[in-house]
Amino acid sequence: MLNKFDLYNNVKKILKEVRFGNLSNRLSLDKYTDDTDFINDFNNMLEALDDRENMIKEYQNTMQANNEYLKALFNMLNEGAMTLSEDLKILTINTTLVKWLRKSKTNLIGQYLPDILKKYSVCNLQNKIIKLDYSEIFESDKKNLILVFNIKKISLTVSISIKKFLDKDKKTNYFIIAKDITSDIQLQKLKNTFVATLTHDLKVPIIAEEKVLNLLLQEAFGTLQPLQKEALNNMLINNNDMMSLVTTILDVYKLEDGVFKINPVKTDISEILMSEIDKIKYIADENSTKFITNNTTPNTENFVDVNEISRVFKNLLTNAIEFAPQNTNIEINIYKQQNYLCIDIKDFGKEIPKENIPYIFERYFTTEKKYRKVGTGLGLYLSKKIIELHNGEIKVESSKKNGTTFTVKLPLK
Repeated sequence: MLNKFDLYNNVKKILKEVRFGNLSNRLSLDKYTDDTDFINDFNNMLEALDDRENMIKEYQNTMQANNEYLKALFNMLNEGAMTLSEDLKILTINTTLVKWLRKSKTNLIGQYLPDILKKYSVCNLQNKIIKLDYSEIFESDKKNLILVFNIKKISLTVSISIKKFLDKDKKTNYFIIAKDITSDIQLQKLKNTFVATLTHDLKVPIIAEEKVLNLLLQEAFGTLQPLQKEALNNMLINNNDMMSLVTTILDVYKLEDGVFKINPVKTDISEILMSEIDKIKYIADENSTKFITNNTTPNTENFVDVNEISRVFKNLLTNAIEFAPQNTNIEINIYKQQNYLCIDIKDFGKEIPKENIPYIFERYFTTEKKYRKVGTGLGLYLSKKIIELHNGEIKVESSKKNGTTFTVKLPLK
């Protein structure tokens, strides 16, 4: 009985040591020969606990090393990076962002980000001072934005990406990456200035050529043969196309520099559309294509820039003619939908692949020729921008069965 009591005390003592992290003690088989099975099981349990403890320590060391490695990478990033709590307080911030903000890291951690940014002048790309709406920035689906920060007479243009994530308590946190694109913007502006200057200078000889061609067609320099007139007319058409291309390029750069303006006047939009149809009807006739117009709206007057809306209609109509199969119709519907005047331009040519639909209004976007080649150059891109300047919308739907429909929506005023 005494031997059992001694065994009990030793087990108790060893377990007390285990509680304080000591897993080195074991029961002796020589001392308690009557309890071999129990002692073996107890010692095996201690061995298993010791092995598990060593594994945990090894795992913790690995995690610590990984954590230190990630911290080093975080601080080595050329981009500024930080994490924010749900209430927009700074949790972590890397060295790059600390330098940009010109504060010490200890003075930034735990601070409310909007309070810090109040000390800096924040502008958009047109250098207009703006007030940041943090509820929109952090709570909406908008993930990227470009802002200009003026910090002690230094201007920094930054592209900001925001990602949400959940912390261990399932609370929303934010991870922010800020990239300095100041030199990229300056280079782009330089390129834009060069292209804009070049296209502006190109207009001079094109205009001169147009005047000479018109004089020749008017037989100002002598009588022309029918074939000569036909050749000159073709040259004039090509000249007009070149002028349209140069003007489009120039207007795109004006738009992106914020100097492209529209001059709305009250006018009949259906008349603008019909005028553009008349101008390009000869192209449709060559393809045996007919325009079918259905207007369900008696009054289509609205405030628009006549020249720019004409350009949009011309782009969409010529696009429809280009892809409409021979001996088919191009359907045009004019109707009201809620507070918008809508114009549908529909052809029955090859469909635009679904994966390309979101991109066809982007600059220089093209698709494989075996499908529809849309958005070549800048026509659709500029059309979208013009409609947006009118606070309207432009969209496209395309399928093999129903053809392709471009819809312009202009707000009624």
